[in-house]
Amino acid sequence: MANIIDHTSMLQWGEREGVLYFVDDVENGDACKCVCCRCGRPLIAKNKGLIKTHHFAHWSDMACEGAVESAVHKLAKQVLANTRKLMLPPCEGNGPHGPKDYVLEALIEFERVETEVNIEVEGEIIRPDAIGYAGGKKIFIEFCFTHQVSDLKGELIRKSNTSCIEIFLDLTLQEPGKMEALLHDSLDSKQWIFHRALERMVLADWEQERERLKAREKKLAEQDRLRRIREEQRKKAELERQRREQDLRNWREAKRQAKLEEERRKKEHELTEAKKKGYLYKHCPIVGQFLEKFYHTSWARNEVINALRSGVWFQRKIFYNWPEGPIDIFVDNKQYILVPRKEEYDQLPEEQQRYHYYLMESVEKYDKLYHRSVNHCTYCNMFAGNVYDFIICKFNHSNNTESCFDYDKL
Repeated sequence: MANIIDHTSMLQWGEREGVLYFVDDVENGDACKCVCCRCGRPLIAKNKGLIKTHHFAHWSDMACEGAVESAVHKLAKQVLANTRKLMLPPCEGNGPHGPKDYVLEALIEFERVETEVNIEVEGEIIRPDAIGYAGGKKIFIEFCFTHQVSDLKGELIRKSNTSCIEIFLDLTLQEPGKMEALLHDSLDSKQWIFHRALERMVLADWEQERERLKAREKKLAEQDRLRRIREEQRKKAELERQRREQDLRNWREAKRQAKLEEERRKKEHELTEAKKKGYLYKHCPIVGQFLEKFYHTSWARNEVINALRSGVWFQRKIFYNWPEGPIDIFVDNKQYILVPRKEEYDQLPEEQQRYHYYLMESVEKYDKLYHRSVNHCTYCNMFAGNVYDFIICKFNHSNNTESCFDYDKL
């Protein structure tokens, strides 16, 4: 039957000449020559049974409270001293961006390990369970079950400026190999009491962050300064552009005003000269004569002109709808087609086409002479120009007006 081991109740390690031995590694009975590492009394090895767990029993069968804890505690120091290896957990600090592992996990191999050595700190004595030495530095190692390092001892450790790690033990570590696994491989059940470099690294991290923030503020300030300079330059350029545009507008306005003034002076001069010569009229003095003479030309010998002479030009408008529709006018509500729509016009004989063209031309010439909205004077040989609302005309009553107007060119 396999052994059933209860690690939490029976003592499985005995001490002989300062060294701990597992119960299966010594002679049976009192031949084991082992004592209890807590009370120092002789032990009896019970390692031959097949039913009960192999264990050590006190010779006197008197209970020894805390014997197992003492054995596990001493076993931890013995394994560490023999192997000189320890897996160190990461060390966390409160950096500028929150908690951060400033020291990463690492398996350290000590050059030597001392146990139960008194250290004096400011007149006080502390005794770490073990001290490991490596690379000219040392680390305090504390083993505990339930009673952790006290505040007073922790403060003295900090004052000594020596890194210290605390390792939590339990009774299951009596099984061979488990203590080595805890010390060499596991990150569990370990915590830093103090790390001599942590504060320096945290402060350096904060200082680096302050420098970064300072550099960032400086960069932002420089960007803001450059932005303000660019904005000022932009505003200055905009003001300069507006000033140039205003100067250009002022120049153009001054030029326009000068031109208007020149034209005004010229018109005033023309008006004065026209007044002196008697050439100034508000209305054309001979338009009535031209219209009467028009009635006797070949252009007025048609029914449309006759209707216009005797009637009222109702719409006062020629309707140019060609080619989709006819070109027509209305006189006293009667329609007169000057030119039929193109489709009909194209079917007419050439003589009829010329006649319709003649009708349209005659009405247009009559319109230019009759309506005052059209400057009819521009077709007269005696017309000399306009000044303000006046006509400058070289006509006088002694002039012969027969040849001053070409009705065919009107």
